[in-house]
Amino acid sequence: MVEFAIVLPLLLMLLFGITELGRALYQQNSLYKAVASGARYLARVNDVLAFDTNGNCTTAGPAWPDSGSLTAAQNLIIYGNTAVTGTPLIPNLDASDAVTITVAPHPLPKTDGSTVNVCVITINAEAEFSGLFGAIVIPFTTLETFKIRAETEERYIGL
Repeated sequence: MVEFAIVLPLLLMLLFGITELGRALYQQNSLYKAVASGARYLARVNDVLAFDTNGNCTTAGPAWPDSGSLTAAQNLIIYGNTAVTGTPLIPNLDASDAVTITVAPHPLPKTDGSTVNVCVITINAEAEFSGLFGAIVIPFTTLETFKIRAETEERYIGL
């Protein structure tokens, strides 16, 4: 009985540590899949981006200023749908600055040695991991919560 009382805190830390690690990896995977889906959605929306006279991509496309497509992509990342129904895919993802979307030109080499600029949409998402036990991730330790991040890039195609 004494040996069990000595070993019990270590076994509990191990059990809760494995559980929280599994939850963190699951949330990380869910966030990455959501960001990839949002980027894929935005890359295929027609007239979201435009090219200026220098061949650089801009957000001056007819559909970008209304932010309908942009909002739909953010909702797809946060809620898993564009209609904003249900709860966020992972806790703490619904913050206003959780998802950032940027557009930048990237040179793409051609077979003749020249390059052409293509638009690349970059999406970053970040959420605070919420452990089962509040601010301390694993009981009996000082391991505090951390941020889960995901980033992806998708070339703009349009349809």
